[in-house]
Amino acid sequence: MFKAMRQRSIGAALRVLCQSARGFLYHVLASAEGDIVGFESTSNEFQILRPENDILAHSNHYLSDKFKQVDGAYTTFRDFPDTFLRKTRIRRLMQQRYGDITPDVMMDILSDHNNYPNSICRHPDTSFPPGLIGETLASVIMVPEDRKMFIAYGNPCQCEYVEYGL
Repeated sequence: MFKAMRQRSIGAALRVLCQSARGFLYHVLASAEGDIVGFESTSNEFQILRPENDILAHSNHYLSDKFKQVDGAYTTFRDFPDTFLRKTRIRRLMQQRYGDITPDVMMDILSDHNNYPNSICRHPDTSFPPGLIGETLASVIMVPEDRKMFIAYGNPCQCEYVEYGL
């Protein structure tokens, strides 16, 4: 992934990922020119995702139909139903604010607590078995046209976003 991040164009970064990325990965790439693409891979295959109406929302499950059979979120849905709800919720909130999305709007969306504790801003759910308790570890907002990223290390409702110039 680090080699892909050092490329000068989204096409070059995607080429690196297609040639080298293996394992259970999800990536979102964006360019200052307005291009956005998702990339998912397994141990021996990859799939490119395209945005719908300029929105590409992702959570912790594969979106590609061809990877659903190897995705634990699908095979053990009873343990991870929140990933599907979180993806649907973030997409709906982004569609509601379409044309008015700023980093501050995204910070609010990513701090959403609908279906707490298994919300977009996910908190530990102690009703789950210990090996299945999850929480939001980081939150990333990309503004490629401004060459900026905003990253909250931890739950975005509790941590400030730090701005990084690219």
